[in-house]
Amino acid sequence: LRSSLPGAAASWLAFPYIVLPMACLVFIQDMWQGWFLIFFLFFVVWAGDIVALYVGRTLGRHKMAPRISPNKTWEGAAGSVAGSVAVALLLSAGAGRTQTLFIDLKLLPAGQPQLHAAPVLITLGLAVALNVAAQLGDLVESMIKRGAGVKDSGALVPGHGGVLDRIDALLFAAPVAVILFVISYRYFVAPEFRLIAP
Repeated sequence: LRSSLPGAAASWLAFPYIVLPMACLVFIQDMWQGWFLIFFLFFVVWAGDIVALYVGRTLGRHKMAPRISPNKTWEGAAGSVAGSVAVALLLSAGAGRTQTLFIDLKLLPAGQPQLHAAPVLITLGLAVALNVAAQLGDLVESMIKRGAGVKDSGALVPGHGGVLDRIDALLFAAPVAVILFVISYRYFVAPEFRLIAP
């Protein structure tokens, strides 16, 4: 009886915590130039994760939330934002060339409006917002693991914890990305198409 309520709560948590964010990825993929938006989302989140790890290990001094995640530091968090911003700017600047490459590789059909670099402020806003959401997702997953008394969410991916440890940042970043991409996708289109892009 004591475990029935926590068990039921954990079961119901899976829908908003995992299923809805995964559905958001499908929604983004179905948007105009969704392949690029997914590409952008994944690489911005991954870059933040990787830079946070190395900056936190080398320069980290001030713990962010020691009871939840002892290894996370404010220096790592700042590095994470910087990494996401740098990759976002590179992806935005190279959007047209990436599209051309994908078309040449027959991964995309030809004849679509050309992707262009979004304004720097738009790109910066996207990167920072996605990074903050991703870091919150990482912290929430750490909190859930601490509550369950486990170090990793599973053992399916050797050396990386479980699958949930690999996608925790995306679980919070994906819903935020849907809102931001709906607002901002037109900035990646050439100016002459911005008023008519679907």
